[in-house]
Amino acid sequence: MVDDLRAIAASFDQRAARYSTVDWHRDYARRFVELASLEPGQRVLDAGAGTGFATIEIARRVGAAGKVLAVDVSAGMLAQLQIAIDAANFSHVELLQDDATNLPELRGSTFDVVLCSSALLYMSADAALREWHRLLTPRGIVGFSTMCADSPPPGW
Repeated sequence: MVDDLRAIAASFDQRAARYSTVDWHRDYARRFVELASLEPGQRVLDAGAGTGFATIEIARRVGAAGKVLAVDVSAGMLAQLQIAIDAANFSHVELLQDDATNLPELRGSTFDVVLCSSALLYMSADAALREWHRLLTPRGIVGFSTMCADSPPPGW
């Protein structure tokens, strides 16, 4: 699994700069977060954050009283996300380069919501859901989205 994770990270590192320019991803993430019905002040884990389309929308919705932790295996994607965070002047967003399915350094029952926009297909669903359940507060919510075949076209 470690080699698979490294390959995934390397693939996304290579396309990080152009990934953030695709409106399809931005629109998809915006709608996904809208459907999550987040509230100001919530603590949210964005699993597989990528360049941060969902992260930025999450941060807007939870406001400065909330907290957002964006986790991704790709340093390149997180570098693009840091640029977006700086541009938005968000101080309530943190980045973590790590495997979102295995975060033992994080205390359990820490997050009100765990969201994963379009990244679950790159993870072990069993491991991800088990870890996210551990990280959620009682009555916490997990939300994830995935894509269907050929949408978007491969390589986007």
